[in-house]
Amino acid sequence: MKIVAISISLLMLASISAGATNYYLHDVNNNACLGELMDTSSPSSYYVASLKLEESDGIWCTMPLQSDAEIKGDVRATLYIEAFFIMPDILPLQLRFVKVSLLDVYNGNIDVIASSRVTPLIYISNNTIKTKTFVINNVDYTIPAGHAIGIKVEKAVDFLSYFPFSVIAPFFSTNVLYDSIDAPSFVEIPVNISGGGIYLQCYDKQEKVKPGEEAEYGIIIYNNASVEQDVSLSSNYTGNKWSIEMPQLVKVEANSFNYTTIKVRAPTDAKPGDYLNITIIASTGKGTYSIWLNTTVIAFQHGVQVIAKKGIVRGEPGKKVNLTFEVKNTGDLEDTYSLSVDVESQWKSELEKNRITLAKGESEDVRVYVTIPLNASNGTKKTVTLKAESVEYEVSDTATCSIEVIYIVAPSQPSSNKMQLIGYVLFIIGVAALLIIAALLGRVAKKTVLLEADERVAETTPGKAVSFTLKITNPLEKLKGGKNKIKYKIGIEGKIPEEWETKLDREQLVLNGKETAEIKLWVNIPKDAPLDEWASIDVVVSPSQGKTERLNFLVTLREPEPLLKMEYEHEGEMKEGSKVITKIKIKNEGEADAVDRSIVILVNGKEKNRIDGVTIPVGGEVEIELPWIAEEENEVEVKII
Repeated sequence: MKIVAISISLLMLASISAGATNYYLHDVNNNACLGELMDTSSPSSYYVASLKLEESDGIWCTMPLQSDAEIKGDVRATLYIEAFFIMPDILPLQLRFVKVSLLDVYNGNIDVIASSRVTPLIYISNNTIKTKTFVINNVDYTIPAGHAIGIKVEKAVDFLSYFPFSVIAPFFSTNVLYDSIDAPSFVEIPVNISGGGIYLQCYDKQEKVKPGEEAEYGIIIYNNASVEQDVSLSSNYTGNKWSIEMPQLVKVEANSFNYTTIKVRAPTDAKPGDYLNITIIASTGKGTYSIWLNTTVIAFQHGVQVIAKKGIVRGEPGKKVNLTFEVKNTGDLEDTYSLSVDVESQWKSELEKNRITLAKGESEDVRVYVTIPLNASNGTKKTVTLKAESVEYEVSDTATCSIEVIYIVAPSQPSSNKMQLIGYVLFIIGVAALLIIAALLGRVAKKTVLLEADERVAETTPGKAVSFTLKITNPLEKLKGGKNKIKYKIGIEGKIPEEWETKLDREQLVLNGKETAEIKLWVNIPKDAPLDEWASIDVVVSPSQGKTERLNFLVTLREPEPLLKMEYEHEGEMKEGSKVITKIKIKNEGEADAVDRSIVILVNGKEKNRIDGVTIPVGGEVEIELPWIAEEENEVEVKII
C-alpha cells in the first residue's frame, strides 16, 4: 500500500499559501551545508532513506541561490518520522519530542531564521510511523544571493539521555524517513526568487479520481513584475501511464494574474490507492516557481435504487392488479441486477422480468402482477416487496407497495311500489326533521367556538416535520358559576397521505366564556415521500353545545435546498496596483449539500478572481482567501454561483 501525506482541515479550510514551493529531502550529500540536498524534484524511488536523530541532527539545504529570495509567510515541513524500538509490541505507546528550524546557510555557517514549537509525537503500540506537519509561523526574511535555504530536524527533549534511562537508550531510535515515493518528506516554503516576479497558487492541490477519469486543477499565476511576462509551464513527470495536459506558455500582464487549468488523467487499469505526485514548474527565464499536486485513485462505486411508483393500489377479489416499480443504477459502471418479489400471505404473483442490465444512471420500470384471492375480506391490506440485487457486487435495494381489497357492489333494484313507499316515508321524516331544526335554530344561532391561526400553509422537504399553532376561543360572555363553560373535542380529518403522521398536543379542553387556548398540530413527513404529495388537514373542533367548526391547513413538498450564509472582509490597502486579499467565510444552514459552487470576486463589475468546485455539506463551513489587484476605485462584490 502506498503512503500519501494529506493535510485535513477540520473546518474544511480552503485557503492555501500563495507562492509556496515544495522542497523535497534527498539522500544526496550537499557540501553547501555539510548536510544533504533538498530541491523541487519529487522522489522517484521506492527505497526509503533513513536518518537517526540520536546520532545527529538532520540538515538539508538547497544549492546556493543565484539571486535574493524573499520568504514571507508560514513554512510547513511535512515529515515521515519513525519511532523505532527493538520490540514495539510490548510497549503500549512511545513518545518523541521534535523541533524543525529554518536555516540561512552560507560559507560553512548556519543561521537559524525561525523554529517551530517543540512538538510531542505519540505512537500507539505497533503504529511506529507517523506523518507530521511542523509549522514555522509568520516568517519574513530575505536570503541573500549566494546563500542557501536549509532546514534542521532535531530531537528537542530526550529522556533516554539521562540515567538510569540511558541504559536502555541503545534499543530506541527516532528516524526521519525521506527521499522515497512512499515517504516523500518535504518542506513547503513561500519563497519568491527576485528577478522572476512570479508565483503560483492552487486552492485544492489534492484530488481523487476513478480509474480512467480526469482531475482538474485550477492554477493562478501571479506576475509581480512591472512588465508583461511569458510564463512557461512544465512538470517533472516522465512516465507514460498517466496523462497530463496543460498549456506550455501563459501570458500574464504586468502586476496582474492569469488562470490556467492542468488536467491529470489516471490510467484505466489503475487500482484504488494508486496515486501520482507531480511538481508543476513555472519559469520566466529569470526566476522559477513550483507547486506540488497529488492525484489519488479511488474505487468505482456500485449501487441500485428501487422506487415504488405508488404507495397503495386497490383492487377487487379475484382481480389481477398491476404494481409498477422503478429500478435505477446509481453506480459508476453498467451493472446487471436480479429481481425477486415477495407478497405477504403468499398471494399469487408474476414478475415481468427476473433480470435487467442498466447503464450508469439508467433506470427502467418493472411491473409486478398480483392476483387477489376470491375470499379476500374487504379492507384487507397486503405488502408487496420488490428486491433488486447486483449479480456481481454486494449491493441491493428494496421497495414496497400495498394492495388494498375493496368491494364494488351494484345496488339492488327494488320494485316500484317499494320505492314509492320508501319515498313517502322519507318525505314524512324530512318534514319532521325540518320542524325540529326550526325549533332549535334559535338556541344554537350563537357561535360557541372561534378558530384562528397565524400560519396555515407550510412548504417543507421529505423527512422533515412542521407544526402549526391553532387558537380556540369561547366567544360567549363569562357568567358566574361557569354557566357558559363549554367542553371541546378536537380531531383531525382531511386528505392526508397514508404514510404521513399527524398529531395534536391535546384532543379536548374546557373553556369558560371569553377564554382562549392554544393547541399544536404536528405533521411528520416520511423521508421517501414523493415531491408531488401534499396534505390538506382539517382540525375539527366540536363544542358540547353549538355548531362544529373546522380550520384547514395545507402542507406541500419541495426539493431540499442549501442555504448559504456568507461574510467577508478585505486585507490590504485598496490602492491602485496593490494586492488585496478577501477572506470569505461561508456556512451552509440549509437542508442539502451545496455542490460544485463557484466563489467569484467582482471589482467594478469585472471578475478579478474565483475558485471553482467548492462543495459545502449541510452544517459545514469553508473559509477561503482570494487575492486580487486593486484599481483606482474599487466597488467589490462577492458572488456564489
